[in-house]
Amino acid sequence: EQPYYLPPRKGAPNCADANCPGLFEVNVELGKTYLLRVANGGSLNMLSFAVEKHNLTLVEIDGEPTKPLQASSFDLHSGQRAGLLLKADQMMGVYWISVKIRGRNSPRMGKALLKYMGGLNTLTGIMADQALAEARLTTLRSQQPAWDDTEFTLLQNQQMEHPEANGAPKPED
Repeated sequence: EQPYYLPPRKGAPNCADANCPGLFEVNVELGKTYLLRVANGGSLNMLSFAVEKHNLTLVEIDGEPTKPLQASSFDLHSGQRAGLLLKADQMMGVYWISVKIRGRNSPRMGKALLKYMGGLNTLTGIMADQALAEARLTTLRSQQPAWDDTEFTLLQNQQMEHPEANGAPKPED
């Protein structure tokens, strides 16, 4: 039987099982900080990126540094790349990573796993119970902004600032 966390197959698989091992897993060690490079390869949508029970700190956009900005999720516009710091500071275990399409009323979403190494980091316990694991993912996604929440996006973008922004020329009054 196929594990619950794999997408349901319709017909023949589009790749061999050996090449489709399941969800992407990000392994972390407790107490370390990681730079996640996230890119939106879409052309007509934004995406929201979040990690269950973890705050993220934005440190760069499209290769340019930003003043550190902390949030539970970040929006990325079409073609945009971001450097996000993730501090592995939660209890040992397995946590969801969620990607939601924004700016379009679309059910398209992605998911992956953040796994703490050195502890019980297998799909046992809370992640082995399909209903409970999916409920946790649903909770995480409900904390991300709705597809049409333009106010969230505007406020988040207004907080993003280059470290040398104060020295930039100002428009003439």
